[in-house]
Amino acid sequence: MVRTALLACTLVGAAACSSTGPTPAKVVVIAVDGLDRPYMAQRIEAGALPTFARLWREGVAADLRVSDPLLSPRIWTTLASGYPSTTHGVHGWMKRPGVLYGTHDVAVDRIWDVAGRNGLRSLVLGWLVTAPVVDVPGVMLADGFDGGVPMTAEVPTDGAPHPLDTDRADTLASSRSAARTARGCIPSTSELSRHPLAHQVEAYGAPAHPLRHDLAVVCAWEALAEDAQPDVALLYLQGVDQIAHHFWPFVDPTAVAAMRTDPTLRPALAAKDRNRQRGQRPYPWVDTPTTEAILTAGATWVPDYYDALDAMLARVLTRIDPAHTTVFVMSDHGFQSSRNPTPGLYGEHRSPAVLFAWGAGVPAATTEPKPVEAVDVIPTLYTRLGLPLAHDMPGRVRGDLLALPAAVPKVDTYTRAEAAPAPPNEALFDPRRMQQLEALGYIDDKGAPIDAAAGNSPRRNAPAGPPPAP
Repeated sequence: MVRTALLACTLVGAAACSSTGPTPAKVVVIAVDGLDRPYMAQRIEAGALPTFARLWREGVAADLRVSDPLLSPRIWTTLASGYPSTTHGVHGWMKRPGVLYGTHDVAVDRIWDVAGRNGLRSLVLGWLVTAPVVDVPGVMLADGFDGGVPMTAEVPTDGAPHPLDTDRADTLASSRSAARTARGCIPSTSELSRHPLAHQVEAYGAPAHPLRHDLAVVCAWEALAEDAQPDVALLYLQGVDQIAHHFWPFVDPTAVAAMRTDPTLRPALAAKDRNRQRGQRPYPWVDTPTTEAILTAGATWVPDYYDALDAMLARVLTRIDPAHTTVFVMSDHGFQSSRNPTPGLYGEHRSPAVLFAWGAGVPAATTEPKPVEAVDVIPTLYTRLGLPLAHDMPGRVRGDLLALPAAVPKVDTYTRAEAAPAPPNEALFDPRRMQQLEALGYIDDKGAPIDAAAGNSPRRNAPAGPPPAP
């Protein structure tokens, strides 16, 4: 009982705990890149993923509609701002070949900007397009703060200086104190070797496996939430997306049948891609003909990572008092096996995405709400937090997701009259991130986008999975 009260005070703040008045609303947004709802539903029906099953049982689950192109920076910027890419200005990973989008390219305010101007504190951990960090009340760790290397980088080692140990720390963390805390959260090779996914980590090398990033984000949440006292927290977890890009076909019966029919298809395509992508090393089993043993081993990677994600989500929820905090867990797209250039050999994006609402103000749903548009998320969260909406926001407030207070008067816009000053090129250039995008098939070796990885083609939609039994 004492521990529960202390955890509640961690998020709502000591003043709120000692007050006899109503507790201010709090919001936590957990971004899970690439989380696929139909596959997740299958796993829940099979008795796995107890944390996701709890969210589904106690809260609301809905399809989240996202539009082409299904590129993560574009979608997550919409989900953090309430504006489409035609307004916020982030259209993908690269604004031009070889140059990543940065915070100065975002032409609108995002939730932490609006919250800060209205006296609220934020904790932002790894959200895309947040480098260099901006000055907001609270704490921000930019995407890339973990300093991981690409999953298929040549011979990844721990020998290179970590970005938080270099001059880049000021672009990745909002303070030196936050940088030190974040640095202490990067799991070591020894720590990863004791994790249930140690076999995956060993196959790729510790700095390359995305578990390293996701564990760092969860650790940073645990280490920083109490001191940061956030009214708004946003956490970005990327591992499901990276694992699915390489291993989704092993959980797709049609793709498995194709690999059985022609065991040489997968290594042939991988060799072609490595020639195109500047020396990418092979990932497990891709350089040999596909055997039954490989199919059996490969089929564990996606479900094992979903299980690890479920455990990490449980850690995050442990420090949240659902009586006073509203939690949104969202993806930006789902996954399917690729259809181009060789069907079934890679994973690619599909819509819809998924949204869970749980905690304060969210009743257990007896019927599923209508699909949520990506631009509806921020108007709903702003209303929950008592923040003003803007007249030019295209989304609507979704009162069918949670109980909401009366709206406050609107402002004209959250678009910016003047662009933020651009940082020096070296502040944004990240060779590791560039190589990672090549390894995942988002860009070619010149930094130009490759649309196939985003699944931008017809017939990509998948039916929603059935809700699990209570």
